[in-house]
This record gives sequence, structure tokens and C-alpha cells, in this order.
Amino acid sequence: KKIISDKVLKGSTAVRGDDHATVADFGNLLTKRFEQFYEESEVLVPTAAYCLAESDRLQMLGPIVDKSHRNAVNILKNQIKKTAWLPLWARGTDEHQLQTKPTLYVDESKKSEQAPRNHERITAFASSAFGAGFGGSCWAL
Repeated sequence: KKIISDKVLKGSTAVRGDDHATVADFGNLLTKRFEQFYEESEVLVPTAAYCLAESDRLQMLGPIVDKSHRNAVNILKNQIKKTAWLPLWARGTDEHQLQTKPTLYVDESKKSEQAPRNHERITAFASSAFGAGFGGSCWAL
């Protein structure tokens, strides 16, 4: 990853050598986007797939998807405020989070316990935005 990132940064300076500030910014942007792509495709997606395949690892899925969502919002910058906020709300991690975060039961035998009580909110295991943020969507599990 580091070798390719360095090549992207070095190669971008050959694009327009007369405008060094713009070229450096462009190179940094390309490098960050490559590193985000690498982390998403080589680390986060395979780890998320592992969590989904192993039912005892589902609790690990949320932080992995949170990282992916943060990267999309902060590095790719391709989300509008609503698609950046909604997955945080679904996870119960935004500024309006309730004082107590109820447990989400998925065991059918505990169906009666799944209904929120006393205005408790059930939050998602994982949630993220996808698609073009300028008209994209969000999902929650």
C-alpha cells in the first residue's frame, strides 16, 4: 500500500509541474483516496464478510462498518449531511444518543423482549451510506 501510495503521489507531480501547490494537493488527495480504496477492499470488506459468515462475530461488524462509513464521509467526501448522519442515528452513535443503549435481540425465542419498552430505542448492529451521496441511500442491519 505504501509503495503504491508513494507512486501515486510522485506521479501526480508530473501532471502539472508549474502549479506546485495544486499538484501537491491533488497528489495528497489521490493518495488518500487510494489508501481508502485499499483499506475498504483489502481490509474492511473481507473482515465484514468474515463477521457475517461467523455468527459469533456479528458484534465486530458494527465497528468495521463504522470505519468504512467514516472513511466515505471524511476521505471520499461523497456524502451529503443527511446520508452522513442517518447511519450514525441508526447505530445510536450521534449527539442525540439515548443514555442507555438497549440490546437488540435477534433470537426468535426472545421475540417478546425485542419490542422497545419505556421508549427505549433499538439500534442497528451496523449501518452505512452507499451510492452517490448526492442522491444515495443508507442501510442498517
